[in-house]
Amino acid sequence: MSTIFRIRHALDSQRLLREVGPMIPASWGVPPENEPTSKTIRPAEQVRGNMLLDTGARHIAIDESVAHQLRLQARPDKDDVHGLGGKQSLAKYNATLFLPVEPVQPAAPAGSSVMIGIPIDAHGFVGLQKTYESQRIKPANGLPVIGILGRTFLQFVRFTYDGLSGNLIIEIDDSVRHPQKT
Repeated sequence: MSTIFRIRHALDSQRLLREVGPMIPASWGVPPENEPTSKTIRPAEQVRGNMLLDTGARHIAIDESVAHQLRLQARPDKDDVHGLGGKQSLAKYNATLFLPVEPVQPAAPAGSSVMIGIPIDAHGFVGLQKTYESQRIKPANGLPVIGILGRTFLQFVRFTYDGLSGNLIIEIDDSVRHPQKT
């Protein structure tokens, strides 16, 4: 693994950590077709929030309300997914996940931060934001939970999670932006 980006994040509270799990700030967006994901995206073209890191989830999910807000078009095919709620048939969207990261390679000045855009095939998850809001679960940054990062993302990272201190480090390999099709 060739780590080129790192995310360091101190989680808000032990209560939030116990009730929800680790989350990181992120944005969903849609860059113009055929443009590189490093292109500057205007904030109006993004929806900011928090992504839940879920090692038990296979896929990456976007809250359906976020997909609608961004005017994403659902692909014609749906995917059957299995979880605690049983089997569900979910819409799939092509979206871009934006993460605030520290460049690691090539060497960058200490403390520098950039946003990387990662093309994602995301499953639409109905009511994700509403579920957390109804339980009055909101991170200190005041932003809602807008998605879930499962193993299709986590396979490209080294994830260090210290539940006692509430700190996490995610080291991201560049292949996350260009996964091999199998």
